[in-house]
Amino acid sequence: MSRGSSGSCLSAFLKVLLSNAELARLSKDLAILRCDLPSYMVPFAPDDLIFEKPEDGGEKFTSLLTAISAYAEGFSADTIIRRALYLWKKLEKQNTYTVHQKLLSA
Repeated sequence: MSRGSSGSCLSAFLKVLLSNAELARLSKDLAILRCDLPSYMVPFAPDDLIFEKPEDGGEKFTSLLTAISAYAEGFSADTIIRRALYLWKKLEKQNTYTVHQKLLSA
């Protein structure tokens, strides 16, 4: 590659970058997680975010994802469902281990 073509590539890159600068700033703002909000503005407690297996064993969750994938062209819920089931099983094992450890130390 000659110096002239690399200079024009850089020039084209800068031109595209500058023409999309506002979009880049917006993307950054959307990606920032706010941690300075007062508690009255946050509609949930941190305990509401605890990951646990649903009471129905994930039936509604998997049904919802399956329904969405039927209408979303090119989307398959299989990977997400498998991952959720894996994480729920892992969570159950951790909980069982924790309960067992508490019983042993009591």
